[in-house]
Amino acid sequence: MLLLIPVHAQEDRYTYVFERSFKLHTPDASFTVEYEYSNDVTGGVVPERTGVASITSNQYKTIFETDLNDIYNVTLTIRYTMPVQQYVLFRLYDAGELLDYFPIPVYAQTLIFKVSVETSTKPQMPTAADLLNQTIPEIQGVKESQSISFKDIKDWLGALTFVLLLVLAISGAHLYLHIRRPIA
Repeated sequence: MLLLIPVHAQEDRYTYVFERSFKLHTPDASFTVEYEYSNDVTGGVVPERTGVASITSNQYKTIFETDLNDIYNVTLTIRYTMPVQQYVLFRLYDAGELLDYFPIPVYAQTLIFKVSVETSTKPQMPTAADLLNQTIPEIQGVKESQSISFKDIKDWLGALTFVLLLVLAISGAHLYLHIRRPIA
């Protein structure tokens, strides 16, 4: 008796599925997948809102790229005529800079990548010039609010002189009364 096994069941046995989600910053959010040579590479990208992204594939490499903020669902399928043992290299780029990379050891006839990429604008750190431009007006404001004019000094010295003369007058009157008092 001959037992027939469907071909797709054998393919499922040699199928590798990579499912991950990543958060990346724009502009230049991207990832690359490098694999052994294949004539059967298909891929697509679907944004959840109105984002625009590109996916470019050839026989040994696929690149996903975007400059817009959105959530992108990327699917990549790589097929071989027989199972292939290889290291697939996956690289992530955050705002154009290599964020992470990892080799994936695989023995499979079909590789399926299901990647969700959420992109957002990279936070900007202020430059030294920005900080200086913010600080100078603040310092000038404090300086202006704390500056004392010549008129203020003159008024203050006049009040101080009046108080000193008043203290001297009271002290002189007290001394005069003390000296004038008859000695008993």
